[in-house]
Amino acid sequence: MIITRTEVKTYLGITSTTSDDLIDAYLPAVIDEFFQYTNNYFKSDSARYSGYVSFSSAGTATLPSNEWEADYDFYAGDEIYVHGSVRNDGPYTISSLTTGVMTISTTATLKAEDELTPCDVFKIEFPVSAKPVLAQMIKFKIDNPLGVPLSERLGDYSVTYAETGMQGGYPDGIASALNKYSVVRFV
Repeated sequence: MIITRTEVKTYLGITSTTSDDLIDAYLPAVIDEFFQYTNNYFKSDSARYSGYVSFSSAGTATLPSNEWEADYDFYAGDEIYVHGSVRNDGPYTISSLTTGVMTISTTATLKAEDELTPCDVFKIEFPVSAKPVLAQMIKFKIDNPLGVPLSERLGDYSVTYAETGMQGGYPDGIASALNKYSVVRFV
C-alpha cells in the first residue's frame, strides 16, 4: 500500500484502535482521490509496460509471453498503477511474479476482462512527503463523513451539505497541500 493504517495513525497521533475500520475503509478511496485530484501518478521511468494485459478475478495480470521482472523491471512488493484498462485502473501492490504473471496483493480485487486489454502498467514512486497529506484527507473523511454542512435549519429540521468553498471537497488547507503535487496534462 502507498500508506498503511499504522502510518496514518502515526501521522495523526492516534493510539487507540477505534478508528481502524474507518481508516481501512477510507484508504483506497482517498488514495484514488489523491491521484485524481493531483493528476499525478508518480510514474517511474524505469519500470513501465505499455501493451496488452489479461486480467483475471483471481488477482492476476498476465502478459502475452513476456516477463515482468526481466523485461520491465517490476518486482514483488512494488506499488504499481494500472491505467487505460477497461475495469482495473488504479493502484495495486505486487505480491508475486512468475514468468509473464503478476499477482496482485490479496487486499485488492481485480475484475476479469474477457480479452487482452491495451493499457499502461507502471511502478509508482510515491513521495514520503505526501503521506501526511493522505493522513489529513482520511482524518477529514472520518470527521466529516457527509461533508461539511453549508446550512442548517431547526424547524422541520433541514441540512444542506455542499462543497462550496472547498476544492475537491476538502478544506483549503488540504487542497493547497494537494496542489504541491499536482501536474498539468494536455490531451
